Amino acid sequence: MADEDRFLDSEADQATEEVEVGRKVGFVPALVLKALKWAAIGIIVVLLVIIVAYLTVEIAMQGRVPAQDLPPVSQQIAASTEIYQIYKNLKPLRGQTSDNPPYIYTAEIHIAYEKGNNAMTTEINERDSQIHNLILKILGSKKSSELNTNDFSLLERDITYSLNQIMRSGKIKAIFIQEMQTFPQ
Repeated sequence: MADEDRFLDSEADQATEEVEVGRKVGFVPALVLKALKWAAIGIIVVLLVIIVAYLTVEIAMQGRVPAQDLPPVSQQIAASTEIYQIYKNLKPLRGQTSDNPPYIYTAEIHIAYEKGNNAMTTEINERDSQIHNLILKILGSKKSSELNTNDFSLLERDITYSLNQIMRSGKIKAIFIQEMQTFPQ
């Protein structure tokens, strides 16, 4: 039994030596070793977070085109960034195309002009019926395939040019086709 007591006493002495703060274990005090251990754990955790974040961004960006590889903004889009005054009171348009047999079309069109041009606002209001009739004639001269398109830029340009021929107090800047549908008769 004496051997057992001596063995237990030596274990207790060793445990108190390890826990005792300020006591040197080898060349470095125990407190410094504990601080270094926690600093190393902190550094490892920070590195793991950085690696996971980097890998997440790389996976998310796969298949995306870098901004410098995107095509430049087209001139049409760049030109349309100007703020216009919009005339939205033009009656809905309904007529027949030039197809044989003709198709029926319906359209809603807005007219854009220089913001703050009160003379232009007055002229558009006064010429409302004339503008409506002119656009009906332009749309009626088109085939349904010309009206059933995703790109109305040519049609918008034709309408803008024709309207500017009759306008006296300013120029139409753009035509916005809000809705365009064609139906067989």
